[in-house]
Parts: sequence; C-alpha cells; structure tokens
Amino acid sequence: MPIDWKVLTAKQVMRRRVATLGPDDSLRDAAELFLEEGVSGAPVVDDDGRVLGVISQTDLMRRTCESALGQLPPFYYEGSEIRVARVAPAHDLSPVREAMSREVVSVEEDVPVPDIAGLMAERGIHRVLVTRGGELRGIVSTLDIVRLVADQAERELPKAPPATRRERTAKPARRTARATRRRPPARARRD
Repeated sequence: MPIDWKVLTAKQVMRRRVATLGPDDSLRDAAELFLEEGVSGAPVVDDDGRVLGVISQTDLMRRTCESALGQLPPFYYEGSEIRVARVAPAHDLSPVREAMSREVVSVEEDVPVPDIAGLMAERGIHRVLVTRGGELRGIVSTLDIVRLVADQAERELPKAPPATRRERTAKPARRTARATRRRPPARARRD
C-alpha cells in the first residue's frame, strides 16, 4: 500500500545533497553556483556546517540594483557587530555575508510534511532547511511537496478513458462580429 504523503516527515522527503556557500564566498561564486546547480538559493554555512543564513537570486538581484543605483546600505550586522559594507561593481566580489538573509526558516527532521507546507505558505517561501541541532541535514522545497502530492494523486485517482478524436481536436472560435475594413482615402486626381 502506498504511503500517504501527509504522514511523511522532513527526514523522509528532504534532499540530502544541498548546494551551500560559505560566508566569505563572493557573490559571483553564489551566482555561478546557482547556475551550475540549477537552484535559486542556497544556505550559507560555517566550516562546522552550522547555518548562518540563506542567499537567493533575489538577494543577488537586489544587491546588483542597489550597487548600480548607488544605494548600498552603509553597514550590515555580523552577529551583534556592525560592519561597513564595501561598494562594489555589479559583478560583485563582496562576500556572501553582506547580502545574505540572516532569517533562516528551518525545521527539525521529525516535522510532518503538511506542517512544512503550511510554514512555506504562511511565510511565502519556497524552501525550508532541515537541521539537527543547528547543523544542516537537508532541504525541502515546494517542488518536492508538489511532486509528492502529484505522485499520490496519480496512484489514487481513477484513470480517465482515452479522449475521442473529436474531444482532442480543438474547434476554431467563431467570429461573432464582422471585421470592418477601412478604405483608404481617395487620391486627388492630378491633371
């Protein structure tokens, strides 16, 4: 009997291979990682695997726009210390720590998938980190949950009968009003 996605936990559905960045990696490194891995964001972790923040494509875009407009924030927080941000060109070599979000949304491994989905909907986010004692263990994305629901629906829903040729062929829309053509103005005769 298939397992109901509603009883699964983060540990059972998370992807364990997670693309990560370090706080001293450059924003260019982040952009390259996103392109290479086909992801839109990544956790920022220290050497011990502890999550420090998250950086996304949106953060990179925001940083690029602010840099181009000369509106970079003059400082950022690192822990409880205030640091001065460097002004850098659009191909930003600044460290990831200057642009990452320090607000990390994470769950422990035993959290049920419906709770994760609710958290994502409530917070308007597309990925939740899975941690154990602050250490990154995996990641669950909205796409992971959609796949679970779709797989279960495919197993449970009755198969629809094959469509007839007539149902598969779309009929062209009828015109309800005639298009009127404007005639070009008559040219004056030259004698």
